[in-house]
Amino acid sequence: MLEWFHDNWIYVLVPILVFLACSVLGLWVRRIVYQALDRWAKMGGWDAAYIIVKSTRNQFLVWFWILGAYLAVHISTLSPTWRLIADKLLASFFVISLFWAVSRLSGRLVEHYAGRIKRLQPSVRLFANIARIAVAAIAALIVLDIWGAPTTPIILVLFAVILVAALAFKDVVANF
Repeated sequence: MLEWFHDNWIYVLVPILVFLACSVLGLWVRRIVYQALDRWAKMGGWDAAYIIVKSTRNQFLVWFWILGAYLAVHISTLSPTWRLIADKLLASFFVISLFWAVSRLSGRLVEHYAGRIKRLQPSVRLFANIARIAVAAIAALIVLDIWGAPTTPIILVLFAVILVAALAFKDVVANF
């Protein structure tokens, strides 16, 4: 093992350096982007700008880590089979990370704007959770599609459940 590493150290070191370079680049880009967003929010550009900052700040660096891992895998000497598996894993991680941020963002935006309407105040958490669940369902379908699972039957079941729920709660919504 040590002899193999001695002979092939460049094949290990280059992907690691690429990953580290993407991490440093991510820190630098995140600093620039979020300084600009903070300045814009302080100028009064939009009252919910801080919601975007809070919802995406941590995920932004994770996206650069995923990019670094993707580039490292593609410049490495992995076999095509392992490269395909790594691509699917990294794509799944990216989708989950992206939709995690979108879920947090949508829930916070619903709470922010629906909380302003007095009639909706008792149901704000319910609407925010519905938005989060919808985003999670879309993310799950995309991840299943990445791995080649058939998603059409799942979509049909989801539409049937939504239709049954809409019919069951039509009186409640009409009186709301």
